[in-house]
This record gives sequence, C-alpha cells and structure tokens, in this order.
Amino acid sequence: MKLTKMKKLVSVIIPVYNAEKYLSECIESILKQTYTNFELILINDGSTDESGHICDTYRAKDERVIVNHQKNQGVSLSRNKGIHIATGDFIQFVDADDTIEYQMIEKLIQSFNKETDLVISGFKKISQRNNKKHISEHLPKLIGKHSLENFLINFPEEFKNNIINSPCNKLYNTNIMKNNNIYFQNDISNGEDLIFNLTYISECNYVFLLNESLYNYNFLHNSTSLTKGYKGDYFNNRKIVYNHLESFLYSNGVKKEIRSNFLNDVFMRYLKSSINNIFHQNANLTKKERKERLLLIMNDEFVVEKLQKINTKSFPEKLMKILINHKKVNAYMWLIKLRRLF
Repeated sequence: MKLTKMKKLVSVIIPVYNAEKYLSECIESILKQTYTNFELILINDGSTDESGHICDTYRAKDERVIVNHQKNQGVSLSRNKGIHIATGDFIQFVDADDTIEYQMIEKLIQSFNKETDLVISGFKKISQRNNKKHISEHLPKLIGKHSLENFLINFPEEFKNNIINSPCNKLYNTNIMKNNNIYFQNDISNGEDLIFNLTYISECNYVFLLNESLYNYNFLHNSTSLTKGYKGDYFNNRKIVYNHLESFLYSNGVKKEIRSNFLNDVFMRYLKSSINNIFHQNANLTKKERKERLLLIMNDEFVVEKLQKINTKSFPEKLMKILINHKKVNAYMWLIKLRRLF
C-alpha cells in the first residue's frame, strides 16, 4: 500500500475585538479555502458585542475552529496567545475585518520548500472615497525565492510598497518563531507588526515573494489606522520603530549607502506623520496643547541630531527643516492651517 505524504498543518490566528459586522465574512473566507488542513484559532479579546457568540457558533459547526475567550488585552497579546495555542507547522495571521482569497493558504504553502523560511504575497487595499469603493493593489517588486542578502538589497523598495509591515500577507515557519521566542511587543501601540517582522526576517535564510494579491485589507473597516484618530504616544512609537529599522539593517550587513538613504527617507516620513498626528481633526487638543507637543518634537534630541545630518531634497522638506531647526512653532502652525485651505 502506497502511503500519501501528510499535508502540513497551518495555524490561522485571528484576534477578535468587537468585529460582529465583518467577522462572519472573514471566517467564511478561511473555512472555504482550497487548502483544508488548517486550524483556525479565534482569540476573542473581551468583545462586548456579538463577536464571542459568532466565534462559538463557528466552533460548533467546524472542528477545525478553536476559540479562546479572554479579557481585553489588545491585539499583540491576542496574537501571542494564538502563537502559544498553535500546533501547526506554519502560522498565518488574519485581521477580523479583512478577508483572504480562497486559494491563499494553498498558494502560500506551495511556495514553501526546505530552504524557504518566509512567504510574502501581495494584497489589495480596499477603501472608500467620495462614496465610491477604491481598490489599490500592492505587489512585491522582487519575485520568487531569494537569499536574505539579496532580499535586503531590495528591502527599501518593498518597504515603500507596504509589503513588509503587516503580518497578514505572510506565512511563517512556526519553529523559527517559537525556537527564537519571537512574539509581538505589547509596550507600543503602533509599529509592533513591523518590529515583529524585522525580528523574524533576521532569522531567515531564504524568502519567497509571490506576485499575487491574496489578502484583502478592508481599510474602511480597520479601526487601528492612524487616520481614525489622534494617538498620544505616536511620536515615541515612531522613534522606537526607527531604531529597530536602523539596528535591523546594520546588523544584517546592508550597505551603508542603501541604509543611509533609506533611513533618511523613513525619518522624514515619520517626522511628518508625527506632526500631522498632533493636528489630526479628531485630536481633542487645545491650540496651546498642540503648540506644546509640536515644540517637544522640535526640541527632541533624536530629531535635532537627525536633521543636522540629513540633506533634504524637496522644497517642502527644506522649509520644514528650517522651521524645526529654528523652533518656529507659530510659523509651522500657520503653514499647516494654510495647507488645509487647499
């Protein structure tokens, strides 16, 4: 009698918090996968709506579904709980308000071999503007299997294309994750996904990039986006993430020229987003509080040191650098107000 090769088990982890409107569609997109050898781990993170009941309903209908109910602890600890529960050879993360294509798991698994340590696919970002649905596709620039060295040469391009940050367009080797104690940090609220991926990638020998959009990111639904509200700790989080990026590139031997140009671009992007966060329309801050927070950023040693070394390219960045270096808080606030008129 000929023995058939056992299919690898995939552990799909979904942190769930008050996602009753979208949860069923998300779960259905997984249960209908063409690759059927998976366990679906639903971590109900203290939901106060019907999410917990929906999880239990699917557990009763499908033996592949595992449900864990816990007090609210946040997305990072929920994912970590899922990692501890996981018994699969591979781990995949999905957010409760998103969906995946029906062949996603199968195509990710097919791209794994003995040398591959991580598979990355493209994704679709679904948003809405002017009452119309908009879909933008994000695909890797680098395609196929590549050594870590070659992947890191192209890392800046993949980062700019938003391929690196999220854990949801990837398939991970469980052994690498658990043997190296790789978990999500819970001490920051923005950027923990990227830090997790940087830590994992550092343990990889080969990475496979798949030229297909297999994950559907429902940006309109996602409640963790910066566009949804002001974050008081955003600037400090950006500094932490920047330092992790810098350490990651340096420790993995990325050439200084590639590293420097990329980090300068990231710094300017993080600086602008940190200042924009202060002036977010949903920020419950007085004019005085906005000025105080802006001045804190201008006086921050990290900002002062970096700006001294950066040669800004565009006129807006040159003007931004001048205003920050000379602590022109009122002028900067006037500039932001003027910009909103157009």
